[in-house]
Amino acid sequence: MLDKIRAARAARLHHDRGMNAAREITSTGSHLGRPEQTKAVIALAFAKYRLDLTEEEAGKFLDAAFARYGLLSQLSGKEDDN
Repeated sequence: MLDKIRAARAARLHHDRGMNAAREITSTGSHLGRPEQTKAVIALAFAKYRLDLTEEEAGKFLDAAFARYGLLSQLSGKEDDN
């Protein structure tokens, strides 16, 4: 039981740190392209949290941050209908 609690805590921490890194990149208002944003999330997550993200994970965190903060036009290159 304790192992399940630890695993859940580790997963939540991984998610929170990945989201924090993505939020920091999206909130800067930079005009980086999507590949550069993904690399920036990976680098920032590693630098701040020693968190090794894959490009796929970083892309998901970016999409989630864009969706959360209303920047839907930047979701994986999809157009915003507004």
